[in-house]
Amino acid sequence: MPARRGMQYRLPAATIALGAAYLALTAMKSPLFGSKATGWVYPYLSPLDLNTVFAGLLCGLCAAWLAHLFARRGNTGGIVTPSIFFLFSSGACWLLASLRLFSTAEIFSSANANSFQTAARALSFKGILHFYPHFQAFFPGDRHVFTNMAGKTFFTKIMLAAPDWLAGSGLLPLLIASAGVFPLYYAAKKLYSAKSAVFACALYSVMPALIYFCPLLNCVTAFFFLLSLCLLAYAACGRSKTIAAFYGLSLYWIMFFDPVALAPLGLLSLAIPFSCRTGLKEFFKLAAVCLLCFAGAHAAVYCGLGYNVFNNYAVIAAVNRAWLDQTRQLRMAWLFRNPAEAAAGMGVGIMFLFFAAQVSDLRQVLKTGLRNSAPQFAPGLALTGAWAVMAVMGVGGAEAVRVWLFSGAAAILFAAARLAETPGALYAAIIVSALQAAFAARMVGFVIP
Repeated sequence: MPARRGMQYRLPAATIALGAAYLALTAMKSPLFGSKATGWVYPYLSPLDLNTVFAGLLCGLCAAWLAHLFARRGNTGGIVTPSIFFLFSSGACWLLASLRLFSTAEIFSSANANSFQTAARALSFKGILHFYPHFQAFFPGDRHVFTNMAGKTFFTKIMLAAPDWLAGSGLLPLLIASAGVFPLYYAAKKLYSAKSAVFACALYSVMPALIYFCPLLNCVTAFFFLLSLCLLAYAACGRSKTIAAFYGLSLYWIMFFDPVALAPLGLLSLAIPFSCRTGLKEFFKLAAVCLLCFAGAHAAVYCGLGYNVFNNYAVIAAVNRAWLDQTRQLRMAWLFRNPAEAAAGMGVGIMFLFFAAQVSDLRQVLKTGLRNSAPQFAPGLALTGAWAVMAVMGVGGAEAVRVWLFSGAAAILFAAARLAETPGALYAAIIVSALQAAFAARMVGFVIP
């Protein structure tokens, strides 16, 4: 938002007021999490208590203080800043997640909440890649296994190789999700500034959805998504064909793990090179390298292990299509409920700031033209477009959870970049997000073993 006189006060005040209203309603158990019309509702399980308020306020104030400390230092460089935010994010996530009625260990080991372990323990790595078409027949009671790509079962088996205190406790997926601050920091720094990178890390550390659904594999998707986004930023801004090759490989992994994330990444692959002023000829060269590496990874895995990622997608699409056909009439319900789910997942403060920044940038575009737009406008518009496409396609319920976990992190990046020079609203959003995460984690049963 332009630093016009008075705006630097009005925007933080609006963020605080909106956040306070949302927190008050949550304390009174008013907001609906999910959709009654579709039968997908996260129930309220317990009342608010003072320990929850204290924990949320403590995490929010610490995150805001860290952001203030590192933002004042300017170009921090090195790995120290993201490392400190990684440690803080891990601790804050563990503390706020411990407010729930169920421990991370109970959730991670639960067949109801995380049934990937059943198939991961029963099959070898090669067996997972070979028998995925028969998962529904082999594991009929484990819906997560046969409605998701084989990559999640495969990655679960990798995690189970770790010591039980690390994997069985749910700590490992928590640490991987928290490690998202590393690619987020370097992507923001490459695209915008060190200051925006600091604020993005602080906001990501207390993003509500990360707390609600830890240690499910949906949280791990956020790390992989941000890693791909970071590679995209470096490939586009640095015109690097080598990094574009790694970006292509990362897209194959995303397809293998959670193809829903390809929707925003696809549009961002157009918007970020545009905002980096990548020439058309250079863009096509980078795109060709990326696609060739994606195709090469597919060919190597198919020839070496007999696994076809596109066939796997067709299998789970058929399973999920049958469910969507049964609930086609409910798509409009989710179309109108998804904005509320976004506020719950991203944080009401950051959602407000993201769209406020987009409106401000749009006004500038209408006056000066798209080529003179702020560098974060095109990626933000692409992200909004991806949300619209997924909403029209009927994304809702558990799918909506996955969307806000990874694309909420991208919204944080673009909002932080827009507001880094007038950070009062960002400090407000950090504290509001931490309190929102604490309140809902304690009160609402997002994950029930």
